[in-house]
Amino acid sequence: MRRIPQEVNALVARHAGITSCRFALDKSAGGAFEAHLELLLPQSQVIVNGQGPDPSSALHAALEAAERRLEARACAAHTTQLQ
Repeated sequence: MRRIPQEVNALVARHAGITSCRFALDKSAGGAFEAHLELLLPQSQVIVNGQGPDPSSALHAALEAAERRLEARACAAHTTQLQ
């Protein structure tokens, strides 16, 4: 799981407004893995989860969800600025 810091750092690098990031990985009773990612930004936060049969796929799912949420947030901020 050495990729975790690299992938999370890449996400933080693409979204400069992130001020803090917390990551946790759990294994559920059913054997699936759950990745929890909490990103703090000025005046907001993004909390996402991802599931997968192994730690890497759970992390990937959480990072994709975070990317979607951050992009939606950026688009909404841009739209607000245009009005």
